[in-house]
Amino acid sequence: MLKNTRAIILSSLFATITAAPFAQAGTPRAGSNEFRIESSYLIPGLSVVGLTHESRSSSGLSSSSTLFGAGFAYGRFLTDNFEIGSALTVIRPGGSASGEVWSYGVSPFARAFAMATDRLAVFGGATAGVLRTDATNSSNSTQLSLGGEVGAEFFLGDSWSLRFGPTYRYLHQSTNTSLGSGTSSGNVYGVNWALAGYF
Repeated sequence: MLKNTRAIILSSLFATITAAPFAQAGTPRAGSNEFRIESSYLIPGLSVVGLTHESRSSSGLSSSSTLFGAGFAYGRFLTDNFEIGSALTVIRPGGSASGEVWSYGVSPFARAFAMATDRLAVFGGATAGVLRTDATNSSNSTQLSLGGEVGAEFFLGDSWSLRFGPTYRYLHQSTNTSLGSGTSSGNVYGVNWALAGYF
């Protein structure tokens, strides 16, 4: 499954890079596809797109962290101003003392999009997600997320744009280990950037 996932990711990236320069001039329209490479914060059991600061509380204890990573997403415009799509997450955290760890999940999204000028667009959207983490020591966790983002998109050409804007996620995570189970929740605020190609 992981080999197939990697093949799909690489094929999608190659198709986007190949096709995007030949897209019709202008901005996205109904029927356009989007593939984007974006910033993301990653830790075992957590994958949140953007430059973020996370705060959590669990059993009366609180913690916070700031992390960085990268991800990708695919979307399709149903109209000139509305897009749906999903981000796919496959992670293998390094340096785990508890054995081999894999995280995988999906985050569907919906986004409203409007051109402000010939090269500048504004957008707002909502997203939900689920992320599953499994380790070889039989511990696992499931994380649910819900949130949204707003921002601006600057077109570098007819087919490429740079996106920037604030983002928010509410997270709820259930964890099962050999020592027992528990839950935690947290709020993630941050700034997201992305390089998007349209074709």
